[in-house]
Amino acid sequence: MSLSPEIDNWLVKIQNSPQPPTEILAYYFGLFEAKGFYVLYLIGSFEFDADDDDWKYEIGYEPTPKYLHLQGPDWKGLKPSAVLEKVLAHLKQSAQLSTGVFTKAEAIAVGFDDGDLVIVR
Repeated sequence: MSLSPEIDNWLVKIQNSPQPPTEILAYYFGLFEAKGFYVLYLIGSFEFDADDDDWKYEIGYEPTPKYLHLQGPDWKGLKPSAVLEKVLAHLKQSAQLSTGVFTKAEAIAVGFDDGDLVIVR
């Protein structure tokens, strides 16, 4: 699966935006479905608990830009499970998660807001 340039471009913008507080322990890449497209967003949390997904609600960081609309032809017509799989594969391969704001994170997770989290690292 090839990397998605729009996700990497968005991550570069986040890396170049104001940095999060040093107390941020984990990052959550959330997904939800909007009118005809999917939206990916990022938050940082002051908490992390591998056994309880509620840590993602303890928001301590919201980057600019926070949201990315996944609207291109690579995303159109995909079922939610395929979108999650594609985003997860991208995040696992992305060099952006090995630098900057993400280096000190205890965990990085992705998932649909109404579903389970998948730990990226």
